[in-house]
Amino acid sequence: MLYDSVLLRDRSDVPMQSLTIDPRISADRDFLSAVRIANRILEDKLGASAESASVAWQLGEVDGFPLLFLEIVDQTDRAGARFTLEELRNPKQTSRRIIRLWGDLLQVRSHRQIERLNEDPAPPDGERVLDFISDALYEFAERHGQEPSELQLPIRYAIALRKRGHPFWGDMLRKIREKGVRALEDKPLFGVPVRLVSGVGAELALE
Repeated sequence: MLYDSVLLRDRSDVPMQSLTIDPRISADRDFLSAVRIANRILEDKLGASAESASVAWQLGEVDGFPLLFLEIVDQTDRAGARFTLEELRNPKQTSRRIIRLWGDLLQVRSHRQIERLNEDPAPPDGERVLDFISDALYEFAERHGQEPSELQLPIRYAIALRKRGHPFWGDMLRKIREKGVRALEDKPLFGVPVRLVSGVGAELALE
C-alpha cells in the first residue's frame, strides 16, 4: 500500500509497543542506517508516547524508484508517510515530517474525544471537560507548534466547570456567581482566552 500522511482509523488489532523493519531494509547498509537515525528522531519527538506506539518500516517503490514507508500506530489510530533515502539522510527534514505525522495522529485522537464528549447524552462532568480541554490543548500545540488563540467553550461545559467550586476558580467564582458563566468570556482558561458558544449542538473547538 502506498500512502503519504494517510490516516486509517479504528484499527485496534495492531500490536503495540513494537518496531518492525522490512528485512530488505536490514539487508541494505544505507537504508538501515537512515532508518536507525529516523527511529532516534521518532523516539525524541514522541517522548513518553513512544512507549505506546507501534512503528513499522517497509521498503517499496514508485515508478521503479525505491521509497521507504513509515507507519506509526498509537492506540486505535495510524498514520503513514513515505520517504526517499535522501530525505531520511536530512535530519531536519525527517524531523519536520515526523512531527507532522505525529500531529495527524494527535488531531484524530482529539477529535474523537471531543466527539464522544459532545455526543454523550448525560450532563457533562466538570472533571471530564477539564481532561478533554487539556488533552486538546496539548495536541493542538504539538500539531501547530504554538498555543491556540481561542478556546470555543460550549455553555453547557462552562456550567459543568462552574461546579468545580472555589478550589478550582478561586476569587473568580464570585464573579461567576454574580454574572453567570458569561463571566468567563475572554478570560483565560489554561492560558487560552475563552469564547462561549451557545446552542445544543455547540462543540468544543480550538483556533
